[in-house]
Amino acid sequence: MTGHDDVQGARAAIAELRRAVLRLGASNGDRVDLRRLRDDVARISADLDLLAHASSSASPTGDQNVVYIPEGDYGIDFWADADDEGLGAHGRP
Repeated sequence: MTGHDDVQGARAAIAELRRAVLRLGASNGDRVDLRRLRDDVARISADLDLLAHASSSASPTGDQNVVYIPEGDYGIDFWADADDEGLGAHGRP
């Protein structure tokens, strides 16, 4: 399954959930818990739209620069001007 297929499947599931919540509302009236459910379904749908938009605008071609981090130890001069968290830099008051 591709990402597009996954999004379409999720949209279909959200549509079915929305229909189920509407049926519950028809049989149970306008209650706080049903209003929350409707809001939750709307929020899930909006989040899925955001996710679909973000994944469609992402570059699937691999044009990103890959930075390889060496596994060896860094030289002491690499850390010369680094601060110790909460303590400040070495040699500074």
